[in-house]
Amino acid sequence: SCLFANFNYHLLAFSIQSCGSAEETESEEKQDPVQARKDLFSKIYNENNLPKQSFTISGSRDTFLVSENKTVIRIYSNSFLNQNQDTVTGDIEIEFKEALTPSAIVLSNLTTLSDSNYLESGGMIYINANDGKENLILAEGKEIGFSLKTDSVLNNMQVYQGEKKDEGINWVEPQPVLNEEL
Repeated sequence: SCLFANFNYHLLAFSIQSCGSAEETESEEKQDPVQARKDLFSKIYNENNLPKQSFTISGSRDTFLVSENKTVIRIYSNSFLNQNQDTVTGDIEIEFKEALTPSAIVLSNLTTLSDSNYLESGGMIYINANDGKENLILAEGKEIGFSLKTDSVLNNMQVYQGEKKDEGINWVEPQPVLNEEL
């Protein structure tokens, strides 16, 4: 089986063609060709292409972590709550992924849309915390700080939170980048 991909960055359009055995071609003809292409695309380009980094921290201590791409992550003590709203002070597993280059963003099929408006991305990061039993939530009034290695910063850049939807990620709740506070 072989795959041909044509990337047109100016239009942000992708076309994919697959060639395989006669059996594969026959079964693909029975299903909707548009859906078949979407399915093939999502099998190849998805978030699993981003390497997962894992850290174990103590919930009761201020912590700085440094990722493989030199992103610095600052987490203050007592920042996470369990589903019962109790502060977690024991061991916390931090899962971290970063897409800081255009190629990582494309290979992971990450979108740069905010309510149908295109964004210029300086990179994307994902962080999740759990206590071994359940995912944790960030306590009200607490925040996680990130410092990303970059050659330049645009004055109008903002930080967004991602809402995962069937058609991709919608970037919402823009906040200013706090460069002067770093």
